[in-house]
Amino acid sequence: MIIGFVGAVAAGKGMVTETLAGLGFKPYSLSERVREEARGRRLVIERDTLIAIGNELRFEEPIILARRTAELILADKPVHAVIEGIRNPAELIYLRKNLGAIIVAVDANEQIRLARFLSRQRTDDPKTEADFWRINAIDLGRGEAVTGQQVAECIMMADIHLTNEGTPADLVKACQILIDSLSQ
Repeated sequence: MIIGFVGAVAAGKGMVTETLAGLGFKPYSLSERVREEARGRRLVIERDTLIAIGNELRFEEPIILARRTAELILADKPVHAVIEGIRNPAELIYLRKNLGAIIVAVDANEQIRLARFLSRQRTDDPKTEADFWRINAIDLGRGEAVTGQQVAECIMMADIHLTNEGTPADLVKACQILIDSLSQ
């Protein structure tokens, strides 16, 4: 089983991925393909740089991040895989079509996501409320090119929607329910 996750900034995609990894799913990330590109160019790994590189790569080939990740999955042949960081409909469609990925949207209201964003200590994240609103708009696709980040559209295209507005324990329980329901 291959599950792909899409969600707005600080919705809980990373936590869901970690939870599924603990349940035996091998984790993959489209964002890691962007980080690899940034490292290859000897650039500082920070969110704005990663957004620019991801958009540049998708402009050249809309499915490049999904294709590179799919190639890794096909080479590894895991029994179960989880894919994080889907941010464009072309990526979603590619993973669904070529890997049979089930696409799950993880979401939470903006105030909860803002609080999470401000409290997490990721080194590549800006730290202010204004940064959150700017990044959130880009992430959701407001004013972005069709090949840019389009998370809002991806959320609408998801097969399953998972609301993450409770505790981490609630999210772990929701993940277990999700896997149980998909395994039947």
